[in-house]
Amino acid sequence: MNKFDKEIERFMTDYSKDHEEAIGKLDKWAAENEKGLNQLDKQASGFEKELETMMGKLDGRVLEHEKGLNQLDTQASGFEKELEPKMEKLDQWFSKKQGELEKRWENNYFLNFRSCPVLLSSQKQPVKHSL
Repeated sequence: MNKFDKEIERFMTDYSKDHEEAIGKLDKWAAENEKGLNQLDKQASGFEKELETMMGKLDGRVLEHEKGLNQLDTQASGFEKELEPKMEKLDQWFSKKQGELEKRWENNYFLNFRSCPVLLSSQKQPVKHSL
């Protein structure tokens, strides 16, 4: 073999060797990445299931709270209906008492006004008003 053929053979051997090493490294890298991707996929599936479970529990709690709020609303409506006539009676009683108080005040005011002596500026004697 001549020198040129030997060089080509050596080049092809080195190229093949380098090529096989590169393919081996790429295959190893691809396997590692595939393994990592599978692991991430499993983690994502687990996370998704956990999230769905949590959301289901949360939805259940929301429904329970809404039910409780509806019950409270119903109770409040019943309380308002029960309280309304009592408040009307109380309002009537207050109005009646206010009217009585105003009449008493007017009567006492006029009684006191009639009997109250007033001194005029030109007189030194009290003057009684008669109505």
